[in-house]
Amino acid sequence: MHKLPSESFCQPKGNKKHTSMKEVLSKVMRASAMGVAMCIFTCSASGATRPSSRQADFSIYSLNWSGYISDISSVLAQSAVGVKGTFNIPKISGSCFAKGASAYSPLHFYEMAAWVGIGGTEENSLVQTGIIAEYSVLSLQSSNFLETSQKLSYLHISPFYEMLPLPPVRLHGLDMRPGDEISASILKSGKTKDSFTISLKDESNGKSFKKTLKYPLSNGYAVPHLSTEWVVERPAYQLNAKTFFQMPNFDPVTFKSSGMETTFLGLKGAEQFGISGIGELIKIDMSTNGTASTALTNTSSLANSGSGFYVTDKGCPFGG
Repeated sequence: MHKLPSESFCQPKGNKKHTSMKEVLSKVMRASAMGVAMCIFTCSASGATRPSSRQADFSIYSLNWSGYISDISSVLAQSAVGVKGTFNIPKISGSCFAKGASAYSPLHFYEMAAWVGIGGTEENSLVQTGIIAEYSVLSLQSSNFLETSQKLSYLHISPFYEMLPLPPVRLHGLDMRPGDEISASILKSGKTKDSFTISLKDESNGKSFKKTLKYPLSNGYAVPHLSTEWVVERPAYQLNAKTFFQMPNFDPVTFKSSGMETTFLGLKGAEQFGISGIGELIKIDMSTNGTASTALTNTSSLANSGSGFYVTDKGCPFGG
């Protein structure tokens, strides 16, 4: 799996101009104020919060992520300590060959992932959990290059967790299948400052995984806390690689009951928010070169009071 590389942030959707330093500083001040205002208007007497239904502040393209980021790096003294989301494992509905390929290869590999996470946007550190779908197709070429007769396909679903810079840990025995509904959560442990409790449950078959782990602190990798994510991804071939697997065609991936937890100045007791409840909200779609003409996915607006959305593919993933 892979954090969001800074160079993978491509041009915003629409005709937005580059942001000036004055606008950046203004945005930081607005985000800090927003965190205070959000608590004023959504915190009940008991300290619980209601999810906000505002839409994204920015809508951009990425080389490898689709979904939503809640970036709280500009929110004064606030740290992300938890993230949760429920999503379906999509049916992998087909595949196609790269347009303009000079040579025919009968065997093609595709890979996609769906997960929730903390970090990886404004920091190298990232903890995440979800599923990886690996899809391989053995096809026989017809007279028309783009028309193929599929002979054999294989789909493997791997539940996983990952703490960068360590590689993904595949989980066995959960028997996940397309159509299953998966609940995923990551919660910073109250016992130590560098531990997270990772939970993953297949709501369709009842099987689950839960474990508390220490984050692998090292040079450049501190405890992640600056953002939370709900993402459909095309993974890289290896950590920090800039070459990504080709995406398969897939049925919509729907995130629901999604949210995050934050603490102020590390004080005891976390506040709960929906996806859009705090910080800068960024909507992302994958594109092979940062333009709409090569977009691989379409991420919906937020629904269910800011706690749900879906990601669809845009047909044959040519290129990339």
